[in-house]
Amino acid sequence: MTPLLDDDTVLRIANDFFEHNITDPATQEYYMGVDAVRLRRMFRQFVVSALGGVGYDREAMRRAHSKRNITDDLFDVVIGHLRDAM
Repeated sequence: MTPLLDDDTVLRIANDFFEHNITDPATQEYYMGVDAVRLRRMFRQFVVSALGGVGYDREAMRRAHSKRNITDDLFDVVIGHLRDAM
């Protein structure tokens, strides 16, 4: 839960964000072979943090993505999916 949203809303946003990313040809290759349950939980934690809830470990996120070759354009696509999910 965040100061702004209840748990059901956060879960819906995280699930929509996940679905946008795994179905978009621009991003789906980054999600092939991942543990979907774990990743959905991580998306939920990220959404909670982004909306003022319990903090997310930014350094851990940076390390986890450091070898993924994420370009600025790809980052913009993913942020667009987050915006659409909200």
